[in-house]
Amino acid sequence: MSVFFSIVIPTFNRATFLPSALESIRSQSYQDFEIIVVNDGSTDNTVEIVSKHQKIDPRIKLINQENAERGAARNKGWKAATGKYVVFFDSDDLMKADYLLELEASAKKTDAEVICGKIIFQTNQGQLKAHLDQKELSGFYNYNLFLKGNPCACHFAVKNDLQTFKPFSEVRELSTMEDWIFLLENLVNKKIFIIDKPLVVMRQHEAQSMSQNHTIIGRKQLAVEALSKNLRLTKKESDILHGYALENMAIHAVNLGDSKKALNFFWKALVLKGPSMKMAYNAMRMAIRL
Repeated sequence: MSVFFSIVIPTFNRATFLPSALESIRSQSYQDFEIIVVNDGSTDNTVEIVSKHQKIDPRIKLINQENAERGAARNKGWKAATGKYVVFFDSDDLMKADYLLELEASAKKTDAEVICGKIIFQTNQGQLKAHLDQKELSGFYNYNLFLKGNPCACHFAVKNDLQTFKPFSEVRELSTMEDWIFLLENLVNKKIFIIDKPLVVMRQHEAQSMSQNHTIIGRKQLAVEALSKNLRLTKKESDILHGYALENMAIHAVNLGDSKKALNFFWKALVLKGPSMKMAYNAMRMAIRL
């Protein structure tokens, strides 16, 4: 018997966070779901934790695989999904109590092929802050929104139709970028509906892959190269893709304390996407450091 939602959770050595992530799902106000945990070669006690939760909730399934990164794990979980919609979720984050209820209501109301709720961040100090890139977003969007980046991160639901979606990239060097690539490539022919409510809590911590600035700069460059080959973009669209990617890379260079690299990225972005107060401010900071 199928369910409305299949929640696919790739995980690698997140035993500290996984129990609370699972509990945030199990305590949802909407209960018609299954949980598919894809253990991506963890070396901690992930299997033990999932087995313990399976005894409490038989809706939880476990798939083990050798480490192949998140794109491969999401694809494997998707293939095992029986739900009408597949919800992709990270093992170190939390669902707000009405997340699935809001997804279900939007799915039935709009029949959208892709749905995303808004995100808030939980800092190491426990404080919550809004995802600023989502501030004004609400309703339907196509791939153009994602040329500037990925405001939905890895948290979105898709209709369970493997025939009409391109799968997640399984190229290891593109890990952390696979969600952005997936959305851009699929939203060329589809639309995403963004719910105007904060529904997911992304927990920020030291082990979080997106905090690894060196890695992100290189993988962002590779992702832009891959997207440029795979998408038929106009000159304007290509400039937006490259310009915003360069600005993002500059911010990561700032975090690394590499002023020269940051300033170089900022100036290149400025040429492609035009001036903005944020860019001018950051570029000025870099120039002063130099």
